[in-house]
Amino acid sequence: MRLGLLPLLCLLPLALSASVLEQRHPYQIHVDKHFNQMTVAACFERRVPETLLAASNDASRLLRDPHIIVDGDKRPLRVMRNRMTIPSQPDDLCVHYAVDLGLAARSRSLGIAARTGDALVLSPRIWLWRPRRLTRYADIELSFDLPPEFSLSTPWPRIGEDSEGRPRFRLDHPPLGWDSSIAIGRFETFTLHNDDIQVDVALANGPSDPPPPSSVEAWLQPGLDAAATIFGGFPGHRAQVIVVPLDSGDRPLAQGRVSRAGGMGLLLGMSTSRPESDYHLDGLVAHEFMHLLHPPVIPHHRWLSEGIASYYQYIGLARAGHLSEAEAWQRLLADMYDGYWDRRQGTLRDITMRMSGGGADYVYWAGAALMLMSDVALRSREEDATTLDHVLAEWARCCFHERRAHDGRDSLRRLDKFAGGEPVFAPLYDEHVLSTRFPDISALLQALGLPELGEHGEDFQLDDDAPLVSIRRAIMRAHDRPLLDTPREE
Repeated sequence: MRLGLLPLLCLLPLALSASVLEQRHPYQIHVDKHFNQMTVAACFERRVPETLLAASNDASRLLRDPHIIVDGDKRPLRVMRNRMTIPSQPDDLCVHYAVDLGLAARSRSLGIAARTGDALVLSPRIWLWRPRRLTRYADIELSFDLPPEFSLSTPWPRIGEDSEGRPRFRLDHPPLGWDSSIAIGRFETFTLHNDDIQVDVALANGPSDPPPPSSVEAWLQPGLDAAATIFGGFPGHRAQVIVVPLDSGDRPLAQGRVSRAGGMGLLLGMSTSRPESDYHLDGLVAHEFMHLLHPPVIPHHRWLSEGIASYYQYIGLARAGHLSEAEAWQRLLADMYDGYWDRRQGTLRDITMRMSGGGADYVYWAGAALMLMSDVALRSREEDATTLDHVLAEWARCCFHERRAHDGRDSLRRLDKFAGGEPVFAPLYDEHVLSTRFPDISALLQALGLPELGEHGEDFQLDDDAPLVSIRRAIMRAHDRPLLDTPREE
């Protein structure tokens, strides 16, 4: 009996130490019904941090009346840029501040703050003042006091309700610089259908009459179906989607942003001025959902993450049964050809770093060309044959939930380790990422039985006598069993 108790007694100090170390930082947030102001009470159990930081330099411009209350006295706090300094005080203290939402909304930027009809879409970077470092044992819990007619959409895990019955969320200790979006106000909500992941959609209204939720669901669902076919599942359990209708845009998805702070989130600006046929099997929607599959990548290395999403967007639609093999290849090569002509001066790495100034299509589709080259190379091996899907699934299993962004070159080396055998990915960096030319895939396309770039018109045909026709067909087929078959860590 004593021997049986010994392991439990050994574990007891660990459990007690974790309990002692754990700190809750409850934040209580109030928003008025006119979206004029947000007030925040940020409270800290035990030790109060010396500074609170905001991730955006715009936060201090919107900040109002930061203070603490000690022995009944209100004491203003000093703020320099995005740093709020808290003088040495007793434990268990609350920091109070307000945020000018009216001024924030005038930025009219989906990435910062935007008033859209009866809702406000906000980045926490402009209102969340927080400790620099958070962990699973020292995390922020947020509760929202909103008008009863308001809804709330966040990417964060919901952990119940506070003592007043208000929804309570865990921030999930993201790095300071990571972003997310929340929607507050009156908007429609619905859930997309997939057995492996819960995708909660918030549909705001915009400058024009919003489309009905059924139309938006029909626009989004094929994209989620497409992403589900790559691994046969997802590395995460839940994702948030906010759709904001826009009255302009030359394609249905006028803007798209992916965020990871506290959970996966997609912020989609939906143009409502396009012909109805444009919303059918939208490759860009599938592209955004493909970002639910890979670990975070450093922004200056987006040739990798955007290349992965671009390569798979039409492949996934074909695997899900929404496109034929020929239709998928035709659309993939048509977009790749457009990307070919969108090049800017410099290497692929240079253009990626300056992508805000143009060249995004070049980056996306040069990266997709690298994924095609690597996928065919892996499938063509005489020994250790595998697929890009399998290698990326290993990467997702390893690193999807890591709270750091990955370097593109290091990631290529890691992909080679997962693939085994002779390196396939690492040589791509020197040969193509550091090159000023679009990857030359002419011979590869011919071997696959595909026409050259630029020959994707109405007479598009596949050559079924080509030497790599079996690989071409296999790329468009879903796997018989899920590739992510290990327990996922949240």
